[in-house]
Amino acid sequence: MIPAASICGFLAMSALVGWYFLPQWMVVDLYKANCKAGRSDCDRAIPLTDLSKTTQVGDAYQHFGLSLQFPWRIVKKKESRTVSVISFDNGDAALVFDSDLRINTEASVRNEIAGRPQIAALFDANPLRSDYQLLLAAAELEPRKFSYWMPRKEAIRDSFLAGLRLELVEPDQHGFFLIQQGPLRGFQGGIPGQDKCVRLLVFDGTVRRAELALYSHGDMKQADVNAVVSSIRITTRNE
Repeated sequence: MIPAASICGFLAMSALVGWYFLPQWMVVDLYKANCKAGRSDCDRAIPLTDLSKTTQVGDAYQHFGLSLQFPWRIVKKKESRTVSVISFDNGDAALVFDSDLRINTEASVRNEIAGRPQIAALFDANPLRSDYQLLLAAAELEPRKFSYWMPRKEAIRDSFLAGLRLELVEPDQHGFFLIQQGPLRGFQGGIPGQDKCVRLLVFDGTVRRAELALYSHGDMKQADVNAVVSSIRITTRNE
């Protein structure tokens, strides 16, 4: 998985331009053509209800100002400036990304909106308060419900938010979830056992975030993913 945040802001702002300068029916047709049955990126994220956690204990890992505990033993790891590639004893793998390279992505988008009063007027206050709130607004959107008859204000806003969803879920994944464990909250794209990749974007209540992807041959359980999420601790590089 390649982090999508670097292009999300561009796509979202491009969508805004599209709504302003293209006929509304044309852009709605584009979204409807892309939102085929079964595409999770066109569904509203739902709260994760399976909160079970495995009791299996594997290896701890710490890098990029992030510490977490995996339920599997690490047999190999390769660390670069932007991502760590980790292999486990059961054949599964994980990618852990350097969130410092991404932390201003949504902030720059919010600043862009705030600097354009005519665009800022399209949004409620909540999505502009934090990166998490902006992504939450995008996650709660249902692009497949875009309509020719929806108010143009809603059309412009929703097409903008739809561009940000690429950061959270891929089109071929089978589920899109809101996750919360204690102070940690965020988003999960994919279902363990059905998808080879489960994407996680987790916030700790501040601007700090953790982003990782878990890859499996099919034996990973939601309880494994929950155990990883609950173990996440995010610090600055100097803490």
